[in-house]
Amino acid sequence: MPISEMPALEQAFRGRAHLVDRHVGYRGLELLRSIRDDGRYVLLTRWRSQEDFRAYMKSGDHQRAHERAHAGLGPVGGGGKLEQLYSVILERADEPAEP
Repeated sequence: MPISEMPALEQAFRGRAHLVDRHVGYRGLELLRSIRDDGRYVLLTRWRSQEDFRAYMKSGDHQRAHERAHAGLGPVGGGGKLEQLYSVILERADEPAEP
């Protein structure tokens, strides 16, 4: 899908500031789009520990990243309900070996 046709939230994440990337304990993020419920997304961030996540949430980088306005969205994080979940099981398949 060309970027011009991509929903505003997806564009915002593709152009994100990457300020979180430098924080201790940050392991990555995934933005998941619902197959059935158009416009519904889940943002999954991975952290080494809850303490690392909390430290980032209190940081100036977190504040700066979320004050940025994006076309069609306004400030990031200003809309939906935030639900925080704790991972109790994480399984990953091994990457297949390249020939």
